[in-house]
Amino acid sequence: MPVASRIPLRRPAVALVAALAALALAGCVETPPTLPSPTVEPSIPVTGPTPAPEPDATPTAAPVRIACGRLVAADAVYDLNPNLLLLEDWTPASGSAAAAAVAADGVACHWMLESGAGALDVSVAALDAADLDRRRDAAGEATDAFGADGYFSPAGGRGTATVISGAHWIVVESELFGGPGDAAGVVASVLDALS
Repeated sequence: MPVASRIPLRRPAVALVAALAALALAGCVETPPTLPSPTVEPSIPVTGPTPAPEPDATPTAAPVRIACGRLVAADAVYDLNPNLLLLEDWTPASGSAAAAAVAADGVACHWMLESGAGALDVSVAALDAADLDRRRDAAGEATDAFGADGYFSPAGGRGTATVISGAHWIVVESELFGGPGDAAGVVASVLDALS
């Protein structure tokens, strides 16, 4: 009988040992690391090419930013007349080429003879092709004196040299210009400064 009494005790003991071993092993098993969930980028709907912006009714010109003393070299002014003085604070007359250049975000410069008997006005603006064509049509007689697309017009006691160079509209005016050759040195200086 002693054998029979041991058998019933052995089964519960074996079951108890098995349960304890399972619990012990469960504590030894590593839990797999939690991976961060991937972030989802918001989707951008694809609707085709972006339409080009509508052109403005009045196209704007590129600004011309150059100091007068650099636009026309001192030597070129001196060669025209050594008594010409640059006026820093000058407002072009309404309706003049210089006023139009300033309105187009360009530059206008004015030198005055010490005696007050004459002046030199130089203006430059960058314009679109259609505006350049309009300015060319109104420029006067074509001349090759400037080595560029140049024109000269004597009117009202002043000579006016107009040059179209790339997108630049250049106007040089003075009572000292009797013909295109008189303006050539100043025009060459402006073209050099813009290149």
